[in-house]
Amino acid sequence: MCFSVRAMTSRYHLYYYTQGDHLMYALHMDWEQAVPDGNLYSNFTEIQDENISIWQYMELCLHTGMMSWIGGPALIKDNGMNVFFNRDQDSIFIRVDAGLNDDFVFNKYPDNSHFLATVTSVEYMSFLGISDSVKTLTLQYYNTQGLPASSGLNGMELMLTKNYGFYKTLNFREFPGFGNETYSVVEHTLFGHGNIENSFRKMTMRDVFDFETGDEYHYHRSIGGGGFSWYGNKIRTILDKHWVASDEVIYTICQEAWGYDGPVPFYNMYHTIDTISETYSDIDTLVMEQLPFEPYELAGGNYINVYYPIYYIIDSSDFPTLARTIDGFVSINSDSCFHRWWFDSYSIFSTEYIKGCGKLTNSDSFDPGSWSDFESFESLAYCKKGENEWGTALVPPTVGTRNFSSIQNDLIFYPNPAKDHIEIFNSRSPLLQGLFLSITDSQGKVYFSEAFDAGNTIDVSGWAEGIYVFSLRNKDFCKNGKIVIQR
Repeated sequence: MCFSVRAMTSRYHLYYYTQGDHLMYALHMDWEQAVPDGNLYSNFTEIQDENISIWQYMELCLHTGMMSWIGGPALIKDNGMNVFFNRDQDSIFIRVDAGLNDDFVFNKYPDNSHFLATVTSVEYMSFLGISDSVKTLTLQYYNTQGLPASSGLNGMELMLTKNYGFYKTLNFREFPGFGNETYSVVEHTLFGHGNIENSFRKMTMRDVFDFETGDEYHYHRSIGGGGFSWYGNKIRTILDKHWVASDEVIYTICQEAWGYDGPVPFYNMYHTIDTISETYSDIDTLVMEQLPFEPYELAGGNYINVYYPIYYIIDSSDFPTLARTIDGFVSINSDSCFHRWWFDSYSIFSTEYIKGCGKLTNSDSFDPGSWSDFESFESLAYCKKGENEWGTALVPPTVGTRNFSSIQNDLIFYPNPAKDHIEIFNSRSPLLQGLFLSITDSQGKVYFSEAFDAGNTIDVSGWAEGIYVFSLRNKDFCKNGKIVIQR
């Protein structure tokens, strides 16, 4: 039975994770070259310093053309012997045609000590929603006398699939570690493959900003610096959604905001409510366009983001699918020299997105090493979409420029549940002028959308039983909620 490493060398993307620290690594062939009896393939390069030190904290110049985690260009031979190369250009051999219990030299030292790979199992296995035959190779170190010896790499496994390349592999660039230390060599397990349907897909802004009428989002922003701190909150409710093009949508939003414009000792609290309009264009673009800075959705529905040189799984049980983008490097001259963003005198920007809920977090800081400069961090505290809710709702204060909560509470939809009609009563507040009422079902179909005065009646006798979402607004007021039709 023939097993393929060549499958991984297609133009499709493959994504791997490490079990212990949940770091994610991308594998995407950047170029290929025909050679006698085979082909050379190279993964996309990474941003590293001259020594390929991933976590270098010194202000060194980082370059974009450094060796990938999988090693140098791989030699995929027609006879089944494939060769990978570590950071020292030492060879790592994989015989994809080896049978059960066969073994071969995996990597050899100058003193003839070596690692032997043995085929310990061949079996069908299910992964990423498909099944394929998988061959497992297990490593064992042998000393200069050819005897089994101890090593931190003993027992490590590689798993080759028949049609999809590696299911489990190692970061060959680091193999076999530094001196007697083997901690830098880790196993990577496949979690996404571009040639396996639905194993992942690119995430677009359409996924992120997919709001519906009645959706509600609560944001808290904290600002600090120079020994002072203050905050600003806002509640945004989607009143209307209007498509003006296939990739451009306009939302009408009721926004209630309160907080401070500066340090509390010097500023009074503001409290406003407005009906605003926001347009989102080109929403079919990716959250981040350039490989490998691309977020993907796993088959399980979780979003993650690729960025040089690695990316993290972000797991949030409180929210649906999630993506993270970080501006990880700053160009410091015209020679493609970069350094890490955490150094003083450079800006930091990071944003986390959540599917259907917009931005989960949005932070920025300027000259973060300086005590006097300010940092700002905004996070989504609460999200409501249809019947689903996440987080803890913010409660507007009863002080400020106006008490909008009392106005909202004075407007009553009656009866609710209703059978054949609905009336809106204004119990105590002065009659609001210029009201506009829209009512949609749970699928967003519009049943009522026109100017409306409190005290009027709506005929719902022809509406099906179910839950409907309403929004009532004018230039400085909005109220939204649910109406139940039940007979």
